[in-house]
Amino acid sequence: MTATFATALTDIFRVMGENATFHAYSGSTSSVVVIYGQDLANNQPGGFNAQMPGPDRVLEYIKADIGRQVKHGEWFTINNTDYHCQQVLEDDGYTVTVAIKS
Repeated sequence: MTATFATALTDIFRVMGENATFHAYSGSTSSVVVIYGQDLANNQPGGFNAQMPGPDRVLEYIKADIGRQVKHGEWFTINNTDYHCQQVLEDDGYTVTVAIKS
């Protein structure tokens, strides 16, 4: 990742994201910034949905902040609420999008 892109990605997450704590299976924690909310990719105009139903909530984080994809059952704490990772939906090498459940 170029330094310019890394800086821009960090700036986007800082402006649009929320502070969170990542809880790994090992018991270690990491402070990260995430973007989370409803899965807007499955919401089509006019109520039409040509896809299989997706997760209700998704979370995206910068992969370099954790150094890997999260595993099922690991979790993020955001504003005193725990969000458990269900499934990695996308990993473009820079960010990882995960289906979450509170």
